[in-house]
Amino acid sequence: MTVGWTMPADIAATVRRRWDDGSLLSGYANGEAFDPIEVSIRGPKPSEVGDDLGAARDWIAALDAGRVGDRRYGLHWQSIGGRQIGRNQLPVRAVVSSREQAWELLGVTAAVRQYDDQLLLVQQNPKVQRWVIDHPLRALELAAEMPRLIAAFEWLDAYRHSGRYLREISAPGVDTKFAERHRSVLAEMLEVPATSSGFLAGLGLRVKPGLVRLRPAPSLGLPDCLSELAARPEEPACGSLSSRMRR
Repeated sequence: MTVGWTMPADIAATVRRRWDDGSLLSGYANGEAFDPIEVSIRGPKPSEVGDDLGAARDWIAALDAGRVGDRRYGLHWQSIGGRQIGRNQLPVRAVVSSREQAWELLGVTAAVRQYDDQLLLVQQNPKVQRWVIDHPLRALELAAEMPRLIAAFEWLDAYRHSGRYLREISAPGVDTKFAERHRSVLAEMLEVPATSSGFLAGLGLRVKPGLVRLRPAPSLGLPDCLSELAARPEEPACGSLSSRMRR
């Protein structure tokens, strides 16, 4: 019976959790030493091996083959007495001792090479670089957009507190829609709030003027079908308009 016995896929699943939370790539980008990942192996107890010797041998062979010559993980063995099974030993622990083994085990070598390209691309922009290191999986998702994100970051950073409108952005390949679509990412890079108003206020950009809804007085002689008008906040006070309009 092999139900509940550790298989190569279980070892990979343990390591994948560190890929999925970004810690494997962030540690790699920060140049941190790799902390080996140890996975305890569940298998037959020595006293149970004799119950199904063939299943035990097949299980050991699968774990052994899963190493692919130690390119994916290493195995630690424990000697057992009694019945003979292979080398008279059972695997008790799998160890992923390097990032190279982790990449091979997870099948992410190509993704890591792509991440290397991104790190090279952002090395002249410390804040963007920090974001790529802190959010490696999101950075990989945005790999195709990264050149334009860098361009947008540089323009927005250069024009902080300029009082310009966001629609004036003139970074290569970037327009207002692009900046709005990636506002949350740009806000993290620029260290400003991600809300629409907070983003503009944090960067010192001009907010699009709002409109005030007005109800025209009958004395204006406007067509009856015009039940409401809209004007910028400062406009109703101009001239004598304020005395002739009512909200």
